[in-house]
Amino acid sequence: STALDVGTAFTVANNVFVRPLVYAAMLVAAATVCAGERPLVGRAYRIAVRRLRSVLWVMFLALAGIALAMAAANWAAAAEGGVAVLQLVIVPAGLVVAAILYVRWLFALPVVMIGGRRGRSALSRAWALSDGAFWKIALTTIVAHIPILLVDAVLRLSGETLSSMMGSSGWIAMGAAIAISSVVTTPFNVLIAVLLYDDQRRREDGMDALTPTAITAVWRDSTS
Repeated sequence: STALDVGTAFTVANNVFVRPLVYAAMLVAAATVCAGERPLVGRAYRIAVRRLRSVLWVMFLALAGIALAMAAANWAAAAEGGVAVLQLVIVPAGLVVAAILYVRWLFALPVVMIGGRRGRSALSRAWALSDGAFWKIALTTIVAHIPILLVDAVLRLSGETLSSMMGSSGWIAMGAAIAISSVVTTPFNVLIAVLLYDDQRRREDGMDALTPTAITAVWRDSTS
């Protein structure tokens, strides 16, 4: 139906462009706050827009790697015939590899927006930053995201309920629920990522805390 098509298009646009853009802008704002300055909305979004291509490319590379590991697990789980041994090995192995890649590349977007890296260099830097801290990063992320996921689930369920009650115009309620969820949950996701990233860059490289001079140098090419 038209409503379903519009709702699907809205969801795709939100996940592919809007969320990454908002996330990137909030990374700029969070880094600015950590550096002791007052964040400016317009400046944050200007930098995010000019770095959006790099953000999307790094997201694609990271998601492609994770998706390949998940695809191997799904293939083994769905395979028929005498492959029980393969299933016992490949399914858990694929899931484990996907989880490892997720954690090791968790800092990829902060590295793009705050560290000034791009593409595979950003993924390599994120991987290096997580050396020796895999379980700390994984457990901190899981615990911190539990309330975020609960809030997101409640908002989306509310949107689905209203959407079913509104009939053909229900896509409006669903779209509003998705937008509200993004606005409410994204700042917390960003805060978790930036705090963990800043902690690791100091521990691994002995670097000082973020400073206005350092982050301005990284963003100079985006604001010129």
